[in-house]
Amino acid sequence: LTPASVVWDWGEGASAVYFAQCAGTYHTVISDPRHCADIEEIKPKNLEVHCVEWRAGGEMHRDYLRAASALAPALADVVIAGGSERGSCAAAAARHLKEGGVAFLAGWDHQTANEQATARDAYAVGVLFPAEGGGEDSLVRLEPRAGGRRAADASEDEDEGRDEVRSKK
Repeated sequence: LTPASVVWDWGEGASAVYFAQCAGTYHTVISDPRHCADIEEIKPKNLEVHCVEWRAGGEMHRDYLRAASALAPALADVVIAGGSERGSCAAAAARHLKEGGVAFLAGWDHQTANEQATARDAYAVGVLFPAEGGGEDSLVRLEPRAGGRRAADASEDEDEGRDEVRSKK
């Protein structure tokens, strides 16, 4: 990270408070409204907190995954997926990653096969940093695929198409 870096992070915000000190602009998406309020009280000036509740299925689910689109046009230098549905969030952010940017996914070993596959559609799995002392959050560096941005766009278009069909019923 550099003082000019733009970072997008899905998680619970605690690490964002620390790492924002190393970046120019740091956006964190937090799903727990109470935790959002706590982070808002202690955040540095360059940390933007986006409180987007997450629930499996429904509109809240889509809003959480689409949080990256709400952050555009500020393309990201770094994407960190550490909240709910990490593979899906990383994939949704792929088209908003600057050329030469990098993405990380925390807890790779504990993601479902579906979440891992979703991330692999947009990225090649790079270096895996194992958790220290048997902890649960290994970290994987994701290398953007040239077609990953298009895959993320197609995935979002499919979501919108399903939404349209549901609303007509």
